[in-house]
Amino acid sequence: TITDAYYVGNTITNIFFSVCNGVSVASGMILGAELGHGDRDRAITESRWFLSLAVILMAAVTIFIISASGPMVSLFGLKDAAVIGIARGVVRVASVRISMRLLVVVIFSALRAGGDSRFLMVLDSGVMWAVGIPLAYFLIVGLGMTNFVQIFLLVQLEQVVRIAIGMRRFVSNRWAV
Repeated sequence: TITDAYYVGNTITNIFFSVCNGVSVASGMILGAELGHGDRDRAITESRWFLSLAVILMAAVTIFIISASGPMVSLFGLKDAAVIGIARGVVRVASVRISMRLLVVVIFSALRAGGDSRFLMVLDSGVMWAVGIPLAYFLIVGLGMTNFVQIFLLVQLEQVVRIAIGMRRFVSNRWAV
């Protein structure tokens, strides 16, 4: 049941991850070109524009996915009401995940364009191993949680930590070299 629901939710969210990838590639290329031309100030200005775009897209994507979660899940022809309910929950939580991912890709694209790859590697894998995996383990084993949608939602704290640390580096402008 949970596997089917997650498969449906994951399939739907993968469509929206293409938006994240597009924003990431576009911002990385533009910021990299500006930095390559030695125009640090313009790169910083452009990075702020991409950050604003990400915030607008976050709101639009979240609202759209949450409001269309029912019709999107129904496209899969599921018959079991429990699976349908879990799948809708997964899609709604995934809307939060995608929204935060939009912000992460803009921050990471800026850092990557400035050559801050080592920091990104440590941040990305470090947060996963220090926050995401231990949190999931604690929720399931320590607290005995069994509601997949709630666990999936709480594990998104990993994205919040990633944004907080990455944003601190982003606003310092140390990446724009």
